[in-house]
Amino acid sequence: MMNQLEKCEGPGCTWKVLREEVYTFGMEGRFLYVSKVTSDPYSDSETTRVMEVSSDGGNTWNEVQLPTITSDRFYSILDMNEKMIFMHVDNPGDTGHGTLYISDATGIIFSESLQRHLYPNFIDVTDFYRVLSMRGVYLASQMEHDDSIHTMITYDRGGIWQPVPRPEGVPCKTESKRCNLQIHNRYSVVNSINAQLPLSSENAVGIILVHGHVADVLQNSDPDVFVSSDGGYSWRLALKGPHHYQIADQGGLLVAVPSDTLTPKVIKFSTDEGRCWHEYEFTRENIVFKRLLTEPGNTEMSVAIWGYHQDTNMWKTIVIDFRSVLARQCFDDDYETWTAHFDNSKDPAYAGCLLGVKETFSRLKKDSWCYNGHSKEIKMSEQSKCSCTEADYDCDYGYYRSSGSGMCRLDPAFKGSELDICLRGHMEELVNVGYHKMPGDVCEGGFTPTAPKTIKMKERCVEGDKSWVADETHQTIYKSKKNVRLSTKSSAQFFTFFLTVLQRKEELHPGRFGCCCSAVCLCCHRVLCSQIRTHEEVLTHC
Repeated sequence: MMNQLEKCEGPGCTWKVLREEVYTFGMEGRFLYVSKVTSDPYSDSETTRVMEVSSDGGNTWNEVQLPTITSDRFYSILDMNEKMIFMHVDNPGDTGHGTLYISDATGIIFSESLQRHLYPNFIDVTDFYRVLSMRGVYLASQMEHDDSIHTMITYDRGGIWQPVPRPEGVPCKTESKRCNLQIHNRYSVVNSINAQLPLSSENAVGIILVHGHVADVLQNSDPDVFVSSDGGYSWRLALKGPHHYQIADQGGLLVAVPSDTLTPKVIKFSTDEGRCWHEYEFTRENIVFKRLLTEPGNTEMSVAIWGYHQDTNMWKTIVIDFRSVLARQCFDDDYETWTAHFDNSKDPAYAGCLLGVKETFSRLKKDSWCYNGHSKEIKMSEQSKCSCTEADYDCDYGYYRSSGSGMCRLDPAFKGSELDICLRGHMEELVNVGYHKMPGDVCEGGFTPTAPKTIKMKERCVEGDKSWVADETHQTIYKSKKNVRLSTKSSAQFFTFFLTVLQRKEELHPGRFGCCCSAVCLCCHRVLCSQIRTHEEVLTHC
């Protein structure tokens, strides 16, 4: 018997089976996903997996418009925090990479976000990282065709990815090549690189600490510490060599301990976002370092160094209170106004706008020698609506953005603007205009594409049916066990959009769903999509 997903609501409740044949599942916010095992229509012995989503607590389900995968591949839900979902779909052939997709507000329709996204098949580890200190910013690693790795960053929740900006004044290993900041993450750590994971905090607005190199690809030598104060738009070299680091006092205090020795004796600290560092000798004993800790929330002025004595093996904790150094609590004059995402547009009218909102914060000045204190909240001081631009819209199915352009262009392989849609059990034909507003975007006025129009009813259909959309690519993180039970304290009521976009039968669209063949090709010739990689092969097989 395959796995079951069950739900129980409230004390003394009865367990209810939500889904059978479940391989994995994940839940966050209003979205509940399952990866479900199905039989392969082209093989009597093989099975495939499809992803389904529910936004009403498991009462109703819709099949997600993502490639169906074979049993040797996987789905992975990477993030569901910002009213949409990042989903990784593994590519065929044990390549170590896949395609990263982002969802619309319903969690059903997905758009391609990043190709060749690093996610090794042999180990459950990825460099995908959500920056906690800046809304909409994510880091990820991308594999080149020569299997080298480089770091990519997005400032708009996966709409556009680009290399991480190079810090000023830092030499590159090979100046003749394109040099950017390459950031170490989980993949580097499991491969024994002396690095710490990227660090950010919701209470330290804009601040990110990373280990990395300035190079064309990720290096395997000891990295340096780099700091960003503006959410990843610009970076600077903070410390040479690898360090353990932490954020304290809501970003007003950064601390670091060298990690190139087992028994460090010095702690370094900065009160100006990593520009200038001071040293303090915290011990003269040989204490084998194990952990540098701050309290949850990164608001206190105390840090703890945890380790054991090299000779006696006795555990020891050293607590350092930096209020003995920064004795004065900050006044209003010690703060300045700072706008998040200010560098995302050359037009001053739109600088700082993300998802239709411009956010302004009150932050500690870099040269202020004082502490915020636990009671001080570094929070948003102003939020204002923005006029709409093309950046507030994702491209519709059959459209794409070329590098460096905000305009959605029709894919040459997509022959028309009509899409077949299964809506409440009937096939309808929808006319695309190339754009749809991003989930959670609240911009007003400005750029407005023509609204899509349903032009005619067609034959009855089954919602979720995408039998003629073939597979190609990736995903999964949540491994369920036999008879997995999912418990919630209270039922959640959500409105689910039963909308399934299907590919037109007459056309090939190699962009959004990977390689998607026509129904005629699949049904008559039994050619799997993974076997077709070029337009020439499509003509040969189809």
